[in-house]
Amino acid sequence: DSKVDTSVVRQGLFKLPEILWVLILGMAIGFVNNVGRFGDEVGLVRRSGSVRNGRCCFLKGKVQMSARWPAGKFLRDALFFSPAGRWIQELPRVDPGEVMNRGQEEVGSAVVFVTGATGILGRRVVRTLQQRGVRVRALVRDLERARKVLGGTDGIDLDRMEFIVSDLYNLQPSFFTGVSAVVSVTGTRIGPVNDTPDRKRYSQGIVYYDPVVLEDTPENVEYVGIAKLAEEAKRHFAGVRDSQGMQFKEVLSFRNEEEVRRLWGTVDDVVMGGVSEGSLSVVDSDLGKVARFTGIIRTENRGGFSSVRTRPFDSPADLSSFDGFQFSVLGDGKRYKFICRCDSKWDGVSFSQSFDTVSGQWVDISIPFSELVPNKRARRTSAVSFEPSLVQSFQVMLSKFEYDGELNPHFEAGPFELQLSAISVYRKQDRGQKLPGPVFVHVSSAGVTRLLRTDEFPSPESLTPIVRLNQQLGRLMEWKFAGEDAIRSAMKDHSYVIIRPCALTEGEPVGLSKLAFDQGDNLTGKVSRDDCANLIVDLLFDPNAKRQLTLEVSDDSTKAQSLQSMSDDSEFSGGRTFCAFPFVPL
Repeated sequence: DSKVDTSVVRQGLFKLPEILWVLILGMAIGFVNNVGRFGDEVGLVRRSGSVRNGRCCFLKGKVQMSARWPAGKFLRDALFFSPAGRWIQELPRVDPGEVMNRGQEEVGSAVVFVTGATGILGRRVVRTLQQRGVRVRALVRDLERARKVLGGTDGIDLDRMEFIVSDLYNLQPSFFTGVSAVVSVTGTRIGPVNDTPDRKRYSQGIVYYDPVVLEDTPENVEYVGIAKLAEEAKRHFAGVRDSQGMQFKEVLSFRNEEEVRRLWGTVDDVVMGGVSEGSLSVVDSDLGKVARFTGIIRTENRGGFSSVRTRPFDSPADLSSFDGFQFSVLGDGKRYKFICRCDSKWDGVSFSQSFDTVSGQWVDISIPFSELVPNKRARRTSAVSFEPSLVQSFQVMLSKFEYDGELNPHFEAGPFELQLSAISVYRKQDRGQKLPGPVFVHVSSAGVTRLLRTDEFPSPESLTPIVRLNQQLGRLMEWKFAGEDAIRSAMKDHSYVIIRPCALTEGEPVGLSKLAFDQGDNLTGKVSRDDCANLIVDLLFDPNAKRQLTLEVSDDSTKAQSLQSMSDDSEFSGGRTFCAFPFVPL
C-alpha cells in the first residue's frame, strides 16, 4: 500500500549520465523512424499514399518516407563513449592529457628537420638533439627500418620524433611546418665490399678497405638531392620568416594505432535519427602515420553530419602557455570543423573553428585560441569562454551547418575523406627558448676541393685515400663540393654552416674544446662521430655561429684554430681561383 515518491524518481532520472539520456533519446527517435516499416510488416499501420522500400515514419501526424535508422551502429557508438564501454574495452594505454602536460619546460617545438637520421652519424645527431630538448622530424625512405634502427639506439625516444616518409627528390612545403633548423647528414651510401651487416668495417674509419657505392649515385645524393633540400629550406625560411619566432609542441599523434582505436570514436547524425556514417583509421602518408576520417553523409531523417571524437581525457591538458592549434590536412575540397572541449560532458559547450581543404593537397591549418567559437549544438553562446588549461577532448566534424542555422558553403552530401596529421599547439617564441644558431647545418667532407687545386696537390700521393678514390666512387668528392655550392647559392640570405669533418671514426670523443678547426680545405686527421654530432647540435644553440661558415674539423689539437676565429664565406668566396662559382662537375 506504500506510495511511490515520484519526486525521488524524477531526481534519480535527472542524475542519469548524459550518455544514457542520449542512448534513451536516440533509441526513441530511431524507433519512430523505423516503426512505420515494422507496423507495415505486422499490419498495424495503414498505408497512406505510396510507400517505397516499405519504410515510413510519423511526422506531424502524417505518414512520411524515411531511410532506415542503423540501430546497431548507434548502440556501438554510444557504448564506446559510455562508462561501461570504457570498462569493457579498457582505458587507453596512456592518458593523452597527462602526456600533453609532459615536458612543458622543454624547447618543445624547436623542431629540427634531419636528413640522414638513420645513418651512423645521423643516429648520434638525433640522440644529441633529444638530449637538448629538441624535437626531431626525420626524413626517411623506409619507416619500418627507421623505427627499428633508431628505436634500437640507446638514448633515442621514438615518441618524441616525427617521421616523414619520402626522399630528397620529393620534398613538400608541409614537411617544414614549424621547423626551426635543418640538419643535413645525408651522404652517398658507400662501404667496403662484403662489409658486416652492422657496417663495422665502414664505421671504424681507420683501417682501409676498398669501398664501392652501395645505392644511389653521388650525383643524385650529394648534388641533386642536397640542392633540392637547400631550395626548399630557402623557401621555408624566406616565406615563413616568423617561423623562428614560433614554437610548436605536438599534443596528439596517430602513430600508435592501438591507442587511436581506444581513444577515438565516431559520433554521427545517427544520435538524432540520421543515417550518415563515418569512421577513423590510421594510414601511412608523406607525413608518416596520419588519421583518415572517411565515410558518407546522408541528409535523410534531417541528418547531415559525421564526426570523430576522443573520449574525455582523464587528466585535462594544460595548454595555457600556447596560443593556438596547428595541424595539416589532406582533404577533398569540403569545409570541416575542428572542435575541442574543456569539460567531460557529452553534450556541453564546445569550442570550434571551421577550416577549408584543397582537394588532393596537404594544407597547414592554424587556429588561434582566440578564434574558437563557443557553441552548443552549433548554436553560438557567450555563457563560457575557452579555457586552454582544461582541454579534455578533440573532435573533427563534417556538417551541413556552420553556426546558428547557417549552411556550410562547401558542403555536399555523399562520400568524404580527410587525412589529419598530428595535432600540435604553437606559441610565440618570446614565450620560451629558441634555437639561436644557424638555420641550416650540412655535413660534407674534408678534401672536396683538393682535386681541383692541382698546383697545391700535384700528385695522387698528396691526397687522402677518399680523394684518390673520387673517380672510382662516381666522382664523389666533386659532387659533394657541388652540393656545398648549391647550399651557398640557395641560402645566401640565411645563416648556414657547412662542416667538413676529416675521417669519421668510432673512437672516443675528445670534447669540443680539444677539436681543431680550419678553413681552406687543408686539414687532415680524424674525428669521432660523437664529437661531430655534438658540434652540429652545439652550433644550433650558438648565437655566434649564426653566420655563413664553411669549416674543417679534426681532433688534432696541434693544428687547432678556435671556432670563433673562423671567417664567414663572404670574406673569401670572391677570391676562389681554382674553379668558378657555383661549381658543377662537367
